[in-house]
Amino acid sequence: MEQIITYLTTIDAGYVYLAIFVVSYVENIFPPFPSDVLVVFGGSLIAVGKGHLVITLLAGTVGSTLAS
Repeated sequence: MEQIITYLTTIDAGYVYLAIFVVSYVENIFPPFPSDVLVVFGGSLIAVGKGHLVITLLAGTVGSTLAS
């Protein structure tokens, strides 16, 4: 788990926000899709100071809303 978070801190946060948006979108089309796993990693980036709370929330909310 720590290795994944370390890797995520090395990549651009925009890719993480995009991935959260996409998995939130896909989860509403295919309900058993586990998007919560990626949202947890987004929260971990926020905790270590590499992510932004509002952008993470917007990415998940907009992706989910557009799919429905």
